[in-house]
Amino acid sequence: MTVLMCSWVGEDSGRYIYRYGLDTGDYLGKVLMDEPPEYLQGIAYFSGYLNMTSDDGNADDEQPDHLYRTKIVPEAETCTVTLEKDFDDVIGQGEIEGLSFDKNNGQFLLLYNRGARIVSGMPKGFYEGYDREISEVFVYEIDY
Repeated sequence: MTVLMCSWVGEDSGRYIYRYGLDTGDYLGKVLMDEPPEYLQGIAYFSGYLNMTSDDGNADDEQPDHLYRTKIVPEAETCTVTLEKDFDDVIGQGEIEGLSFDKNNGQFLLLYNRGARIVSGMPKGFYEGYDREISEVFVYEIDY
């Protein structure tokens, strides 16, 4: 069994999905993403695809963050990444984080933090009307 991981840091490390052996923890290699998303926040496997949330929108400019997906073929060295969703319902005052799937209820779960102003991954105060960060889980019906 294999564990797949991503790196939030951009540049070279953010271009890859990393493989590790679940039983041993051994590094098994990496897969190069064509046109990799910036600022990956989380990855989750569902229905044959690796789904990735990306904090690539700018909340100050009302830009949405995104969901991407790809197929990871065993032993492949590259993968094609496609944009699946603009999270235009969660723009402003925050950022998306991790994701999960509830296959029993046919739902996609997205962790969204709002209130804290984040600059280059670091909290820099709060947006107007907030005195703390608020974490919420948004629930979407799965349509694929």
